[in-house]
Amino acid sequence: MSPPVPTTKEIAENIQASFSAKINQNIPQVFKSFVVVLSFAFAGVIAGLYKFASYIFLQWFVETAGFDEITVNGRKIKPLVFWGRLIGVGDPSPATKAEILVEIAVENQSGSLLAGQTQIVGSLNGVTYLLQSDVLLDAPVKTGSFIAAADPEGGGAAGTIGNLSPGDSASFATPYSNVAQDVVVSALDAPGVDGETEASYRGRVVRRFAGRPQGGAGLDYVYWSEETGFVIGVYPYTGYPGEVDVYSEVESTPLNPDGIPSPTQLDAIKDAIEKDEGGLALNRPLGSFVNSLPITRRGFTVDITDLTGENLDSLKLEIEDALSLFLREREPYVDGVTSLPKKQDIFRDDIRGIVRDYTAAANGTFTEVKIKYTDTGISFAVYTLAQGEKAKLTIVNYLTS
Repeated sequence: MSPPVPTTKEIAENIQASFSAKINQNIPQVFKSFVVVLSFAFAGVIAGLYKFASYIFLQWFVETAGFDEITVNGRKIKPLVFWGRLIGVGDPSPATKAEILVEIAVENQSGSLLAGQTQIVGSLNGVTYLLQSDVLLDAPVKTGSFIAAADPEGGGAAGTIGNLSPGDSASFATPYSNVAQDVVVSALDAPGVDGETEASYRGRVVRRFAGRPQGGAGLDYVYWSEETGFVIGVYPYTGYPGEVDVYSEVESTPLNPDGIPSPTQLDAIKDAIEKDEGGLALNRPLGSFVNSLPITRRGFTVDITDLTGENLDSLKLEIEDALSLFLREREPYVDGVTSLPKKQDIFRDDIRGIVRDYTAAANGTFTEVKIKYTDTGISFAVYTLAQGEKAKLTIVNYLTS
C-alpha cells in the first residue's frame, strides 16, 4: 500500500492538533491565532517536501523519469537522458535538415551562383534554403543542391517542415539577372526528420534495459539501428559468409507512404551499427560486414463480389481501412528478433474474415473475396513474406457477378 500524500490543510491541522495536545488550552486567543498561522506556514514547507520526494521517487525508474530539463544546484539535467546515457543509448536523436535538388533555368550563360550566399524560398512551406556548392552557369539548365536554413516561425528549418516533393516550386530570395526567378524541385536528396519524441526515446531506453547487448545477436542490430531515432522496424539476417543484411523501415509520411529509407538514412543506419571510432567498429562483431538495405513493400489487391449493406459507402471505407491496417501489420519473422505471434503469413481466410465481420455488422452480404498480387493479378490462398518484405493494400475492387 502506497503512503497517502496529505494536503496542506491536513498537515496544518495535524500541527495545530499537536500544539493543542502539548499546551494548556487556557491560553489567549491571540496565541491560538498565531498557532494557526504558523501551522499553515510550516505545512507549506512540508507539502513541498512531500512533492519533492515524490518527484525524486519517479526519477528512479526509466518508465517515469522526466524528459524535460531541470536545474539542480545550478546544473541542468534531463533525468531520462541520464538513464539513456547510462545504458548506452545516448541522447535523443536531433532533427535533421532537408536537402533538395532544384533545376535552375539559365537565361544568360555566364557567372555562377555562390554557395552559402544564394538563397531560395519554398512556395509551399516558406522555408529558406541555402546553396551548398557553387553552380557554374554554363548550360541552359543547371542543378543546384540546397539545404534548409530557416523557417517562417523563426526556427532553423530542421525537421519535416523543410521537405519538398519533386515538382514543387521555389524562387530566389534575391533576383539574379542571369537566371529565371523560379526554380523547380527535381528531388528530395535527403529528407528532413523531426527530432526524436519523448515516447520514442523512452521506448528505446526501456528496450535497451530489457535486452542488454548480446555480442552481436539479432536484437543488437535492432538496438543499434534504433539509435538513429527514425527507424521503426529492423530485420537483420545472416547474409553471405561474414556479412549481415539489415533491412530497415522508417515512419511513413505523405512523401514516403511505404516507409522506405532514403540512401542518406541507410548510410546513417549503417554508421549507427558500425559506430566506427578511429577505424574500429565498436558495435558489430569483428569480421562481419553490414549491408544496410531498405525494406520492400509488396502490394496486394482485394476483390469483393456482390457487396451489400447499410450505408454502403461507409462500409467500404471501414473495410478498406481494416484491410490496410491488417496488411501493414504483417512483417517477416526473424527468429530471436521479431515478437510472437508470427505475422509473416497472409491468409486469404483472414482477409475474408475481416470483410465478413464488417459486412455482418452492417447487415450486409457478399458472395466472394479474393486477394491477389497487384503486379501479376494472380490470386492465392496463403503468402509468406520474404526476407525484408512487408505488405500494403493497393486497391479494393468491388465487383458484381
